[in-house]
Amino acid sequence: MELDEEDGLFKIEQELKEINAKINKLQKLKTELLERKEKLKQLSYQKQTNSISDQKKWTRTDFPWQKSVEKTLKTVFKLDKFRSQQLAAINITLSKHDAILIMPTGGGKSLCYQLPALIDPGFTLVVSPMVSLMEDQIIQLYKLNVNAKMISSNSTKEETKLLFQMMIDVKSGLKLVYCTPERIAKSKTFMNKLQKAHSLKLLSRIAIDEVHCCTTWGHDFRPDYTHLTIFKPMFPEIPILGLTATASSKVIIDTQELLQIQGCALLKSSFNRPNLYYEVRWKPDGKKCVDELASLLKNKFKNQSGIIYTTSIKDCESLRKDLRCRRTLIASHFDESWESTDCNAMCDNCSNSKIIKSICINKYCMDIYKILNAALDNDTKFTAQMLLDTWFGKGSKKIFLFDVKSPEFSRTQAEMILGELIVQGYLSEDFHYTPYSTISYIKKGSNQYKVTNDNTIFMEMTQEKISEPVLKKLKLK
Repeated sequence: MELDEEDGLFKIEQELKEINAKINKLQKLKTELLERKEKLKQLSYQKQTNSISDQKKWTRTDFPWQKSVEKTLKTVFKLDKFRSQQLAAINITLSKHDAILIMPTGGGKSLCYQLPALIDPGFTLVVSPMVSLMEDQIIQLYKLNVNAKMISSNSTKEETKLLFQMMIDVKSGLKLVYCTPERIAKSKTFMNKLQKAHSLKLLSRIAIDEVHCCTTWGHDFRPDYTHLTIFKPMFPEIPILGLTATASSKVIIDTQELLQIQGCALLKSSFNRPNLYYEVRWKPDGKKCVDELASLLKNKFKNQSGIIYTTSIKDCESLRKDLRCRRTLIASHFDESWESTDCNAMCDNCSNSKIIKSICINKYCMDIYKILNAALDNDTKFTAQMLLDTWFGKGSKKIFLFDVKSPEFSRTQAEMILGELIVQGYLSEDFHYTPYSTISYIKKGSNQYKVTNDNTIFMEMTQEKISEPVLKKLKLK
């Protein structure tokens, strides 16, 4: 009897191995097909963009709003003619098409949404990253007698209340509403008023300034810009106009995906700036580079102001904190010599040096997917808090998975892993709005199909942030 049982178990194990092998093979094939599908989609979107971005199509003068555009340009903005790409951008957005406009600083991007705002009924929502920029535009529009308002952390209760009333009042004459992306992400009341304005057909378009901030590939990523992904699902027929002074092809593609305007019109203006002078030099290695830079600042550019650029925000932060020995810096100030190797970790910089480790988080991603699948089976949605509670075995009793063990590291480290999976696209946030709150549910992201045994997800962490038990269990790259 025992032999029969053992023989049966052996056969079952063999069958399971064969099934797993087939599953892995199919999973690999699925991944390849999805990647091919994504490439074909991008090619299709590119064709759409090329087709809709035809200059001849949008610089015509036979549009029904042409006379109003020309009159507004002269009587309101006191200008005689359009600059490069301005007329095309205006005609595209007045035609209710989505577009991204790339134009150098000072090229006249703001006119491309300010003028159409005066042509269409209702108001244009302008999302801008800096309060100071919004204030400057509001002042200029006030001088031109344009009914424009802004809402920021500096707005009084009375000003905010008045704006909310104007947004849903057909007779208010409101033409432009300026806000920061943080307002979209965190103000439930503002979003509620925006939805009400949309239902009353008072929202004519959405302009997003510095649109490159949407993507982590951009040089000035702003996390709250990612919340702007709600615009197209919430207001599908409202045209979106994204504006930026600089953006690479990768940034453009990511931005279109985040805003859900793939295949939109893309307009580019010339970046030639005759007032700028460029000089390219060979960069020396290590200390010689720093010495040459110091020499330039002390001699050629003495008592002048300037900007030193690094290749990334991370490099800038490293430079700011600096990895040089503090004693060396102090000694050089007094024209003395001091080698950082002689410091013996006695200064704050040398004693707080950090080692960056790259850890594999595949297992944790798969565990989270199991929890999310179980939640879907129970017709339940999880916020990040609820997901972490369940992961640590403290959540709903309805969802308990025997094959998902509670993490042996801290909740803070679990939050960091969760955040990294969102940033890398393996998880995403699904926002739901009520008049009193914004609810963020966690779901599988666009890269979910890449979670296989053949693909490794890495996450960089500093040595001090990883507890010793975790370091022993995690695979280090």
